[in-house]
Amino acid sequence: MNYKTLLLCFFLFNFSYASFQEVRIGKIDAYYKDKITKDELREILDEIEKTLEIQLDMDIFEYSNSGKVIDILYVPASKLEQRINKKIEKLHIKRKRIAKLRKNFSNKEDEIDAFKKEIEAKNSVLNQKVNQYNDYIKEQNKNKAKTKKEYNAIQKEAKSRQSRLNIAIKKYKKDQQSFRRLVLSYNNKGFSYNNSIREFMRLRKEVETLSRSFRKIKGVTIEEQEITLKTYIKNGQRIKERSVNNIMNKIEIYGFESREELKAILAHEIGHLVGIPHINVKGALMNPLLQESQKYELHLTPEDITNFNEYF
Repeated sequence: MNYKTLLLCFFLFNFSYASFQEVRIGKIDAYYKDKITKDELREILDEIEKTLEIQLDMDIFEYSNSGKVIDILYVPASKLEQRINKKIEKLHIKRKRIAKLRKNFSNKEDEIDAFKKEIEAKNSVLNQKVNQYNDYIKEQNKNKAKTKKEYNAIQKEAKSRQSRLNIAIKKYKKDQQSFRRLVLSYNNKGFSYNNSIREFMRLRKEVETLSRSFRKIKGVTIEEQEITLKTYIKNGQRIKERSVNNIMNKIEIYGFESREELKAILAHEIGHLVGIPHINVKGALMNPLLQESQKYELHLTPEDITNFNEYF
């Protein structure tokens, strides 16, 4: 999980008309000075115009110094967005820790396997020494000493062998303790690894839950109402008529992560500017949610083309 799952959306309008429009570049907030210039923005607009013209086989907008303004403005993140972003940062930290623990597991497993083989080999050698000692004692008990001198010599040899055997047993027990500590350390890391996995899954679920109730507005087409009052005489009576005409006046962009994303957002808002409504079609430029496929390659789907032809 790239675990950032914020839903990016556009502002919703209702449209009853569509018409050719002219646009121009207005304000670019200082916050974006290292991300986009007016020249780069002009290039993006030219690319959008060419793409739409080729796919629609008609002009729907063009650049003009007297056109409707496109502003790129900085809007601080909401508290909910900040909360989601902090949890996403924690997810990245947890992922790195999990990867580190997983790598350490592999190294520890190799170390434990090697140590286990070493312990088993030492155990085999120790068992041989114990058997040799027991065989010696049995043999001496069977062949009873005939003189006190022989008895003392046997006792001395038995004590020497027992002393060497005790040293070997003590060393083996020490190696066993080291092995147990190594296994315990491995198990503790496993416990920590499992806790990290559980915490990671919990955080990811929280991000997904919070994201479902969050919509980040990336762009909007500003609407103005043009009200016309008309008075006339009909059948000797004064008639007053009031008509309201909604006019798409400007575009405002509030955020983008890349040039490709800005291009998709602008193309979508230009669609609104000329009077094209949303369509709930996956992958469509005029889908209310920003589609990943549009960021990879700006294009109109067949449903988009039908939508444009219907309203334009």
